[in-house]
Amino acid sequence: MENKVVCYYCGTIYDSQEEKCPLCGGKAVASEEESYRPVQRQRITDQERKQRRREASKGGGKFAASNKKEDEEKAEPKSNSTKAMLIAALVFLSLAVVIVTWFIGDMIGWWGGIEDTVDRDSEVTQVELENEECTLLEVSHNQIRLDGIGQTAELKVTVNASCRKEIEITFPSANIVTSVSDSASEVNEDRKTDTWVLTAVADGTTQMSFSCGDLSAVCDIIVGENTQPSSSQNADSETEETNETDEPSESEEPAQPDEDFEPELNFEGDISLYQRGETVPLRVMNLPSGAKVTWTSSDITVAKVDDNGMLTAVNGGTATVTAEVYGKKVEILVRCPFDRSGDIGAHLEYTDVTIGVGESFNLYLLDNDGYRITDVTYEVSEEGICSIDDGEVTGLVGGDYITITVIYNTEKFECVVRVRW
Repeated sequence: MENKVVCYYCGTIYDSQEEKCPLCGGKAVASEEESYRPVQRQRITDQERKQRRREASKGGGKFAASNKKEDEEKAEPKSNSTKAMLIAALVFLSLAVVIVTWFIGDMIGWWGGIEDTVDRDSEVTQVELENEECTLLEVSHNQIRLDGIGQTAELKVTVNASCRKEIEITFPSANIVTSVSDSASEVNEDRKTDTWVLTAVADGTTQMSFSCGDLSAVCDIIVGENTQPSSSQNADSETEETNETDEPSESEEPAQPDEDFEPELNFEGDISLYQRGETVPLRVMNLPSGAKVTWTSSDITVAKVDDNGMLTAVNGGTATVTAEVYGKKVEILVRCPFDRSGDIGAHLEYTDVTIGVGESFNLYLLDNDGYRITDVTYEVSEEGICSIDDGEVTGLVGGDYITITVIYNTEKFECVVRVRW
């Protein structure tokens, strides 16, 4: 008798050498005693039998299906985590693409940026700055003393920043001190300051005054250690007294110098003038009281000198200037190292400028060394668009442009100025 076993689950009788039930795939069998008992097989329909065989052939029957379901349940959390990570990465990548595209479009002008939105939303208030009254006018020093020839000092003039009135300046006597303002105005919230550099050229006293509207300010300038200030002097009276000193009065006899007198100039050796029209005052430093100086130039086509010793460059070349006092002479060689045609390599600091209404900039003509040439005139193609004051250009009316021509001797230099609202 063959050794048979009965499946514990479905009751199928199969050979004991087989590892599992050929019908349901189960491995549990009845006990040895029960295996010899008559088996009461459960009646099943043909459809249920086919279903059991199908499940057994797919992978192990009932328990195999159970094991597969457990594996799927274990793998499900891992699959869900991977999907969540992929979705997050996709969202992050999409946001990065949107941000980069927005910045690139803003830079190349595809659409307006944040600043355009702010400008559109903010209220624009136009402030009328033209012809504002001068409410402040002051100078940094009421009196300046320069002890020696060539010594310099700064004089600062301050007005309120909203002032659009023209400041009238009475310059000091060029025979005593020179005054130059080459730097741009210093402007803060409520003040505008110009700086003037004063250089002593001869002993004496003079004044530099400023007026704007109903306000005025004066600075007394004293040159020389032994020069005494005179508060009652003004620039005109000082010029008259200087002339009176140079020329003896008819009622007084000129004093005769001693035999050892030798005239001495305020420059030694030679002097160079680098641009046509440049001027330098010459002085006899040890001039006796009441003595008169006679000035001559060996070549007035190169350099000329007037009766007061003011030397002026005319053309390129060299010339000798002579000062004669009581028959005694002193000479100085004058060099003008530029082309006789007047080409000194001058150029404008700007040739095309855009400013707003009320904004300013300095339009200066410079030489080869970068120094400002002051002996120039300005012409504009149309009045009322800009104002020009000593090289300072200020926008008055927006929406148009003009051409400013700077003329130096016979040469012309142009700058286009655009004024926006």
